[in-house]
Amino acid sequence: MDHLQHVAEPGSRWHPRDRHRADSMGLALVVLGVALHASLLLLLGTAPDRIWFQGGALVGQVVGVAAVAVLRGRLPGPFWSVVTVAVAPAVGSVAPFYPQATLIVLPIVFLLVLFTSTVLQRVVAHVVALECLVVAAFVVVQDPTARGLAAAELFFVCGTLAVIHVLLVRSADAQDELVARLDRAARVDPLTGLASRRAFDEAVEARLARTGGATLLLVDVDLFKRVNDTHGHAAGDAALRHVADLLVGGVRDQDVVVGRIGGDELALLLADCPVPVAARRADDLVALVAAHPLLLPGGRELTLGISVGVAAGPGDAPALFAAADEALYAAKAAGRGRAAAVTGVPTPR
Repeated sequence: MDHLQHVAEPGSRWHPRDRHRADSMGLALVVLGVALHASLLLLLGTAPDRIWFQGGALVGQVVGVAAVAVLRGRLPGPFWSVVTVAVAPAVGSVAPFYPQATLIVLPIVFLLVLFTSTVLQRVVAHVVALECLVVAAFVVVQDPTARGLAAAELFFVCGTLAVIHVLLVRSADAQDELVARLDRAARVDPLTGLASRRAFDEAVEARLARTGGATLLLVDVDLFKRVNDTHGHAAGDAALRHVADLLVGGVRDQDVVVGRIGGDELALLLADCPVPVAARRADDLVALVAAHPLLLPGGRELTLGISVGVAAGPGDAPALFAAADEALYAAKAAGRGRAAAVTGVPTPR
């Protein structure tokens, strides 16, 4: 819905699906890669003409592991995407320096595909998987031990890499979709379609942090219990949806968040504006609801009313809500069907 668009901002395709998981798996990946490299060097030995390269590569990897371990949690968002895109072709370029390159390169290639397909965005995972396929094919074709089995080995290795990549990406996409659904369900009130209390509170905090001030309108449906008692709970639900639709249609502002914060209490978050301006908007909403009765089954019309409390200022969220609630109480005490405002919000110490 339009009034919820700003609550969740889309992430960059270069950022991981889950930052914490990417850091944990990434650190495990580089540790495993270094351990694999060191183990194979011990088992296979090093050629005299390549010892400096192989030893230098191992030292560089150890330094890299240490840096990642120290900076874990503070790495830039695109770090793992950039590193894996750069590392994949680099792995293939070192193959000529190892006598049995397949034992070094192929396990690392599989680890890269496993990592990127699980925790990085789809586009980055596709790029790295394609790079790994090319590297794996190059290493297999160049392997002198493969001899006449090169074609079969090529088919097996590249086919396995492709299948693993596709299955893991689909699984990660399905998990992301489920998480997004659950998150949206928690952010949207199921009855009215407005922002939930959680989403509304986050919007208030974000607005105060971004601009230093906000305007809050608390809306209470007048005599709502009487609507339920007289016409039934179905009519009460319909009344809440009706008022919610009128409020959303009455503001028509992309920068306004409309939410249900509990029971028959709704709220509007406006950009920071003077109290007189906010009070006039609140008066307009009171008149709008009064002028549009709810049509009940059977053709009867049910006239509804709202009371509105207005508060604006640079205070913190609890102070802003308390001030608006005080104004709402004043509006209801004055006879309902009207708006009241407070002129200031206590500044947090």
